[in-house]
Amino acid sequence: MILRSLRSRIQYKIIVPFLLLTLLVALAGSTTAFLFVTGNAQERLNNQLAQTARVVADAIVRQESSNLTFLRELVFAGPNADTGAPAVADALAAGDIAGLGAAVDPFVRISQRRGVRLDRLIIFDRTGRTVLDRARDEDSPAAWINHPLRDMSRVWFVQRILAGAADARGDKYAGLLDTGDGARYFFTVAPIKQNEQIVGGAVVATRLSGLLADLAAQSQSAIVTVYDPATGKAFASSIEPVAGLAALDTRSDLIDHLQVLSATPEHGVFDTAVVNDRQYQLAFAPLVVRGDIVGALSVALASDYVVGPWSDIRSSLVGLTIVLMAAIVGLGVYIARQITLPVEELLLVAQDVTGGNLDRRSAVHSEDEIGKLASAFNAMTSHLLALYSAVRAEAGRRAAIVESITDGVMVCDAAGRIELLNPAARQILGLLDDDPSPACITDVRFEP
Repeated sequence: MILRSLRSRIQYKIIVPFLLLTLLVALAGSTTAFLFVTGNAQERLNNQLAQTARVVADAIVRQESSNLTFLRELVFAGPNADTGAPAVADALAAGDIAGLGAAVDPFVRISQRRGVRLDRLIIFDRTGRTVLDRARDEDSPAAWINHPLRDMSRVWFVQRILAGAADARGDKYAGLLDTGDGARYFFTVAPIKQNEQIVGGAVVATRLSGLLADLAAQSQSAIVTVYDPATGKAFASSIEPVAGLAALDTRSDLIDHLQVLSATPEHGVFDTAVVNDRQYQLAFAPLVVRGDIVGALSVALASDYVVGPWSDIRSSLVGLTIVLMAAIVGLGVYIARQITLPVEELLLVAQDVTGGNLDRRSAVHSEDEIGKLASAFNAMTSHLLALYSAVRAEAGRRAAIVESITDGVMVCDAAGRIELLNPAARQILGLLDDDPSPACITDVRFEP
């Protein structure tokens, strides 16, 4: 019923397709706006993450450079006449643990003032056994904790230091260190020599959890994570996920791209991860120290950063879309009425003329096709009225002639039905003025 009603009115035939087209255009426009905003936000997010990852990686390298400078001063430190402390190398070679402690104490105290994040200091002798192992207390940064001495001879960098191994960049090494006591560090190690003989080595280490937390705050990243370059497993992070550090593990194939990324830093490596029931977008960068990739680093931002701009403009865009749709529909209704009103006027005039009101004329006056149609319709009605008047006049004249002649006149149709009897014929038939006329020629009886 509704469909039939829609089909029976011209204005609906105009408005409904117009409305559907408006809805289609609005949906297409909203979709395009959404894709543009989110795509642009995604591109900005990727660029920001890649740049942030490189900045954070460079900050770690700068930290390593500060630690290395501090380490050089430490291992080459000579006797201190003011405190009576021996040279670091001499104390280590002689096994003078107390003297060694006195020799390194001034360096430990001034480390923070010189921009060195000295969270752990380890010194080992020529056998690879630690003779000094101090760690900064996390709860009280001014206090230091002495760890039990242990054998480190099987650690890869200890073996290289004691063997006097060196590469094109020297005899010092850096990398990631898990001491097995729950703390993980970024370390730099250098040999300690006495008269060009290696008597041990010194390790300066920065606790990664604190370093990454500071870098995350500085870079405004949600998460900063360091990975083992061999396995892709998370080594340390600026936050501790509820599900454990393994929640930040990444695919090993992403880590494989780091060598390429190191050569072409303008190309980013990206991934996503769900941490604490929230999805994050991650960008990776190689952690390169002295030309070697010692680890992988990622920075993360929440994925809702992408849809955030859309959420910000969604209400305005929806409101603008509704206003535009209403304006377009209103314009469509107005245009349809401009077409259908004259047509409806012509229809009413035609119905009146059909009913016999030949004096009715259309009031449509416009220069378009409908106006011309109305003028033609009015001319046709005037012509019909003129013809009708002429026919009536002629019929009147003929009727007067028939009525006035003295001969009886009877007019019948093809079926024999009597259509006209003049007075003379009625007199012949013996009919009075108020008597009904015979219906058919067969009903006529002539008296002899």
